[in-house]
Amino acid sequence: MVSKVKVVISLLFLGLLVFSLTSAVEESEKVFLDSESAKSFHRDKRYVNIYRELRRESDRANSRIARYCRSIGKRHCPSRYGGRCC
Repeated sequence: MVSKVKVVISLLFLGLLVFSLTSAVEESEKVFLDSESAKSFHRDKRYVNIYRELRRESDRANSRIARYCRSIGKRHCPSRYGGRCC
């Protein structure tokens, strides 16, 4: 009778141990995936910011060219025509 109780307690303890280990592994995987998605998000955000900055510089250059074209009495042509005055 005592040995059956010991076996039952041992099995319950073993089950609890296995359950806690699997939940710990799942939690560590979740934290790892969250950190990877955060890195990916910040990397994508950095590229978006770089693209925006390049776009601003391009817009500034185009507006300078457009002002120059107006000053000489012409208009600024789209980039498919060379992006200059015509």
